[in-house]
This record gives sequence, C-alpha cells and structure tokens, in this order.
Amino acid sequence: MKNILRKILQKRILIPSGIILGIYFGLSIYVTMLSFQSIVNVHTETPSQYNLQFEKVEFQAADNPEIILQAWWLPNKNENQAIIFAHGIDANRAIRLKMFSEIYDLGYPALLFDIRGHGESTKTKVGLTVKDIGDINGAIDYLKKERNIDQVLLFGTSYGASLVLQSAHTNQSVKGVVADAPFNNLVDLLAGEVARRTPIPSFIAGQLSHGIIWSARLYEGINMRQINPAENVNKLDYPIMLIHCTDDDRIPINHADEIYALSPKSSTYLRYENCGGHDLAYEQYQENYIKEIKKYILAQLN
Repeated sequence: MKNILRKILQKRILIPSGIILGIYFGLSIYVTMLSFQSIVNVHTETPSQYNLQFEKVEFQAADNPEIILQAWWLPNKNENQAIIFAHGIDANRAIRLKMFSEIYDLGYPALLFDIRGHGESTKTKVGLTVKDIGDINGAIDYLKKERNIDQVLLFGTSYGASLVLQSAHTNQSVKGVVADAPFNNLVDLLAGEVARRTPIPSFIAGQLSHGIIWSARLYEGINMRQINPAENVNKLDYPIMLIHCTDDDRIPINHADEIYALSPKSSTYLRYENCGGHDLAYEQYQENYIKEIKKYILAQLN
C-alpha cells in the first residue's frame, strides 16, 4: 500500500515538474532565438544628402568570409587615420549621417557599415557582440589593405556601442572608442527586448536568465556571461568616451555607470538628463554633444 501511495505521489510531483521544466526551457530557447534575430531596415538616406562625398564599398567579416558587409567610405584629407561607425540593433549605417557631416571638418575619413544581419549586409544571425567582433575587425582589415590606414577610432551607438567596447581590446589599431548608450549585461536586457518584440510579458522573460544562458551556449556556442563590456574596457590603455541619458527607457543608466567605473583613467562620461528616451543624447544636446566628441576625437587621433 505504501509503495502504491509513493508511486502516486511521485507521479503527481514529477509530471507537473516535468511540464514546468519543459515550458521553462522551451521559452528560454524561444527567447534566445529571438535575441539572434534583427529587423532589417535598409537606409533611405545617403551621404550625398548631407553634402558628403562617398563610395559604396564592401568587405568580409574577419571571422567568416561568407559574411559580406556593405558600407560607405567617406573620404577626407587625413590619409592615416579613420573613424569606424557601428549602428544600433535594427538600425543601419545611415543613422548618424547628419552627425558625420558635422564632424567632417576634423579631417578624418569614416567607414559606416551595416552590421551582419542588418541593412544590406549578409542576412544572418546577430552575433550578440561576440561573433560580430569579426565585423569590426573586418572593417579594420579593409582599411589597412585598401586604404593604407593603420589607426582607427571606433564609434558606436546602442548595440553598436557595446560592440565597439567589446571589440576595442582585440585590435591594436584602435586608438579610441566613443560609446553612446551601451549595455553592460545583455541577459538583464533580454526581458525588455522580448516584451518589446513579442506578447511575452517582461516579468516572465525576466525569470528565464539561466535558461537563456544555457540555450545560447548550446545552440550558438556563445557564453552570455562573457558579454561584459566593462571588463573589456578595463583592458585598454587609453581613455574612452561614454555617453548616456539618465532617463534611457531601454538601456538603464546603470549599465553605463558600471562601464565607467572600470574605464581607463581620464575617460570621459557625458551623462545627460531629460533626453526623452533611448539613444537621444545627440538629438537633445546636439551642440554640446558635437563639441565634446570633437574634443575627444582630436585628443585620440593626433
């Protein structure tokens, strides 16, 4: 009789537990797969609309020659140094054309490209700032081989900001980094991103962190615990520039605070208030924004 009762109790416990675990890991895999997808938006503006000369070019990602990245080369008088620009998630290389027209007088050429899975570049999974480090290094390789440029400054916004922070220490050609609205912990952000893109409530997605980390490693070979820009900027021997808004509703200000806490000595942190949302510092504080990034660029590329 006791054995029968034990078996009944085991079934009542194990079956519901199995169902709960199945739902948990199923949702974890679903959320992880979503995080590797982007919404493709092709540019509607070109540099010529801002009186910028340009060439349409392309190059291979350093980690995968089958990934072809589409770009604009904006020539300028400096022949030894250049700026590489990386846009945010779901955006494209045209997102900061106006800004580049405003810093053109510094004399530095620029390479603006569509990150993998975005714009006109090869349609593939997003690299979560791990695999697409190959995009940044591919851009640097292109400048070395095709433009004889061996010193670069990386400039990124949102996702691109975290990507350049993750990438800078991997290449000695990088002499400076400007990161506008970066994230420091991707797992923390996934709940908000899932809620933004799907019907799944953020409080449910927020409980999936361990499952997301597990499924990302299993299906894509990426350890999300290693996505930590703060630890990587701590490896740099030159100051960086961070920009963030205190009222950022997509990537909270504490992400930039954490990165700045480990940034090299003499780094700059533009901490703006009342921007009105995510990645809006340039729009709301344009005059000061341009003044400060010009100062930083001249200091690093001299």
